[in-house]
Amino acid sequence: MSKSNKYGYSGVDIPTQAVKANVGKFDPSEINELVQEDKWTTFGQLELIQTEVATGNVTAIEFTDLKENEYNVHLFTFSNMQSGTSGAGAQLSFNVFTSQYDYDTNGHYTSALQRCNSNGTFSQFNQVNSSYSYLQGHPFSSNANQAMNGYWYFYNFGDSTKYTYATGQTTSAHNNSQAVSEFGSIMYIKTRPVTKMKFKLGGGTTQFTDGSIISLYGIKEY
Repeated sequence: MSKSNKYGYSGVDIPTQAVKANVGKFDPSEINELVQEDKWTTFGQLELIQTEVATGNVTAIEFTDLKENEYNVHLFTFSNMQSGTSGAGAQLSFNVFTSQYDYDTNGHYTSALQRCNSNGTFSQFNQVNSSYSYLQGHPFSSNANQAMNGYWYFYNFGDSTKYTYATGQTTSAHNNSQAVSEFGSIMYIKTRPVTKMKFKLGGGTTQFTDGSIISLYGIKEY
């Protein structure tokens, strides 16, 4: 049985390699080597772009390279998120950066969130034509044992013909004993590629407590 080029397929004939149209197979040793060299692709896999950890109680966490031309779907994860205060103004929010607006605050954000409390009560949180968008309408605490965690998916960052959409869910604590879950959707109503993101708390005056973590991933597509 003949062999094609390195990282090629086994078979009598050298195969034509194309997405969803490959003939033959990789040897296990070749797969292992490709994985080690980060060249083995599984479509749909998460690829880490950037992780930011708040240090020195900062008022904003910024992502300056979204790789919007490489990925159509992005995932932000939020871990150990704590605020400098436990009162109003500690909700997680964001603004986007485009070629038209440097961190747009011109009323182009629309959102709808559903809040679920462990005491059995429910409420809504919505925004129309807002200058920034909340990812969680409920203020979360500065206490370490009440840190907020969650995730949000964003779509169409690099597409100049579509709005940017987002959907996600977060969880936090309220009054020490109640669990609070929020989920919903957001729309940025401008057809401009989004190239940067800035996360803040409320209007941006409250600080992120040291150790708050935000990670950005791209979802691999062919």
